[in-house]
Amino acid sequence: MDADQKLKTFVNEVDRVLLLEHVANQAYQKQQLKFSAKNGESGFTVNIEAHLPPVDAIRSFMMGFRKFYMNDEPTNFYGICNLVQHGAFSDELKEATRLIRSHYKSGLSGRHFPIQLGPGHVSIEYLIDLYFNGEMFHSDAAKAKVLESIKGSPSEPLFWYFFVVGCSYLFAMISNLAVGLRNADKPEYLRELAECLRIPPANPTP
Repeated sequence: MDADQKLKTFVNEVDRVLLLEHVANQAYQKQQLKFSAKNGESGFTVNIEAHLPPVDAIRSFMMGFRKFYMNDEPTNFYGICNLVQHGAFSDELKEATRLIRSHYKSGLSGRHFPIQLGPGHVSIEYLIDLYFNGEMFHSDAAKAKVLESIKGSPSEPLFWYFFVVGCSYLFAMISNLAVGLRNADKPEYLRELAECLRIPPANPTP
């Protein structure tokens, strides 16, 4: 697959994910965490409830997302960014792509998502790795065991909330890159896109 085919396939794959029902309905923007606390006979307890898309919807989304995430995919996000940066594209598209890539990288590290599961910080990249290798493909017994220990625990709603919100944020950056490619011949639009991307994202509010 040559560079032009990869770019076209990337945009088409983004469109396919955007057509998924829970993405098209923007359900991925409606995740919520609800907290309740009570002081009973057994002491002070906090209950956390996550309102998320159905499990099947998350799985369908992640099947599409993996085409941008996995290194061996021709539509890998970083690979597409490299094609733009080294291709015969305008400075405006290259600058927008640089900013999109920076946001994506920050999102992977969990910089915008203050995740604590256990004693330390947890990155979105780690949560994705757990899901792909411990849940979706069951290819790593150790990661499957970690997921199993989370299920039913007080931290399970937090895991799924930050996982879905984090992946949705990453896909928003992927989608921005596709939008940039669709408008590669519109420098003013690309300058406006770059300006929007210079605004730091806000941390998600449960």
